[in-house]
Amino acid sequence: MGAWSRVNFSRLYSSLRLDAEFYEPRYLESESEVLRHPTRRLVDLALKIDVGHVGSMVSRYREEGVLLLQTRNVRPFFLDTDDCVNIDGQFHELLRKSHVHRGDILIARSGSFGCAGMYFGERTINSADIIIIQPKSNKVNPLYLLAFINSWYGQFQIRRFASGGLQGHVNLTILESLRIPLPPLATQERVAEVVERARGANDWASATYCKAERLLLEELGFGELDLSPTLFYNRGFSETQQVARLDAEFFEAKYYALIEAIRKTGKGRLLGGIVAHCERGLQPEYDAEGEVAVVNTKHMGRQFLSDDFERCSLAAWMKQKKARLKPYDVLFYSTGAYIGRANCWFGDEKAIGSNHVTIIRPSAECNPVYLSLFMNSRVGVMQAERLAHGSAQREVYPSDLRAYTVWLPSMKKQEEMGQMVMDSKAALDESRRLLGEAKRLVEEMVLSGAQG
Repeated sequence: MGAWSRVNFSRLYSSLRLDAEFYEPRYLESESEVLRHPTRRLVDLALKIDVGHVGSMVSRYREEGVLLLQTRNVRPFFLDTDDCVNIDGQFHELLRKSHVHRGDILIARSGSFGCAGMYFGERTINSADIIIIQPKSNKVNPLYLLAFINSWYGQFQIRRFASGGLQGHVNLTILESLRIPLPPLATQERVAEVVERARGANDWASATYCKAERLLLEELGFGELDLSPTLFYNRGFSETQQVARLDAEFFEAKYYALIEAIRKTGKGRLLGGIVAHCERGLQPEYDAEGEVAVVNTKHMGRQFLSDDFERCSLAAWMKQKKARLKPYDVLFYSTGAYIGRANCWFGDEKAIGSNHVTIIRPSAECNPVYLSLFMNSRVGVMQAERLAHGSAQREVYPSDLRAYTVWLPSMKKQEEMGQMVMDSKAALDESRRLLGEAKRLVEEMVLSGAQG
């Protein structure tokens, strides 16, 4: 059903926005709800609102150095620092205005823009193409401000004023003019307390998963392996024929050292021998109103799936039997930038996997949660990198995965590590629930004033 707004010329913003989307009824209604409260502009509540370094830094990337946050690292509430690059310290010192300190709120300028994450680390780090906000803690509770920006009433303002069409862009003027309701301090502190609890659960989830991964690598003796690069290595022609590969990277000595170490334990198994199913999903027929979840590679995280799935119709699900997901299927990232990631499907709703996701269904001798942990570990990712084909668009095919070597300890040990992963997932779910509660508290506060 169509919707429309009638706005007098005198009510047009000073920027003379004439795009119809700017005056959507939901935006006008939400604006009225916010402005029924006493508000302050964000610029009045911040010591600093500035942009991190804009421009290429590739020549300054280092294996070790100062952490560099990019737009891909900004997530709602908490930053993702697992996939960061480093820059050299000298360059970091030159980029003073790009420095990020504990308590700073960061917002991506473009792409998946709008969401706000706070930096909770102790070290000063750097940023690229990110807007940095330093809240005035004597004017507003920083965690309340973080929750407000991530709530509907913060997000609609950012998205409404953003420019750039499909590739949205947020500039400083937009953020400086953001209207922030300031409820009583007790209300702000209540919201902040919920965010703090969510952070505690999130940190515990991360620590527990890392503990499981560390236990796996210690049990395998991974730290004792010599995986240093070598200048050259020799392999027989018969071996190249056997594996049908001629790329030099496939034959690097470190891969042979890794696989030999697994085999020496007497518990190494080829993946093809311990799975009942190892096939890619199918190209989905998307339907925004569909009742079936569609999992593709963009939903696959470093440890767990996100929950913002696309949808397809029940009719499509009925046709795509090969792509249907069952509880505890292991989903493998088969094509693209993060090749090798593996997430376990914990859902019980109807769902399918896309054509760039390989669906692995282990047999009874392999705990699927343990298998996802193994494949996500450095031991697993190294094998995925070795097996990948192509350059710009890398791929690992199901036939390659069947030759993947898995360390399969006793079922008791598998279950122990798998339970740690499950505990981590439960804590992460609790953190997400609490963050949803924090946003709900903010939105209810705005609505209560609007309705009054």
